[in-house]
Amino acid sequence: MYCAKVMALNKIGRYNETISCCDKIIELEPDNPMIYHLKGDSLSTLGQYDDAISHFDKAIELSSDPADSYHNTGLVLAALGLHDKAIACFDKIIELNPDNADAYFAKGSTLAMLDRHDEATLYFNKAMSLNPDNANEYYDHGVDLGIFLPQ
Repeated sequence: MYCAKVMALNKIGRYNETISCCDKIIELEPDNPMIYHLKGDSLSTLGQYDDAISHFDKAIELSSDPADSYHNTGLVLAALGLHDKAIACFDKIIELNPDNADAYFAKGSTLAMLDRHDEATLYFNKAMSLNPDNANEYYDHGVDLGIFLPQ
């Protein structure tokens, strides 16, 4: 019940209310990784990156399936220019779930930011092969990053 309210607040962009609600839920359910993850999402959206990372880290610590929290941590780290740390997060997801197309896509995007286009191409191609339904989206992003030529 609590998670549904938090997710609804987050979805409609009421991030400060989301954070406040998460704080109350954490008092009641301190071992709920989803609440830490959702609070991290809102903090990240508000540009409070250090706090966001600490909440994603707590979600990772508590979760039996931490891929989403590793993913969001990686995105925040990449946005902060900490590309090697971001890549380590995406590598961890790939280690835990080698079929996670989004992890390959995120790693490819991060490698492209470092102008490591040959490596990025490999990861984009892997993402497209794992999730052909999103291949056009991955390809278009690759074009935007200069990895692929427009067709």
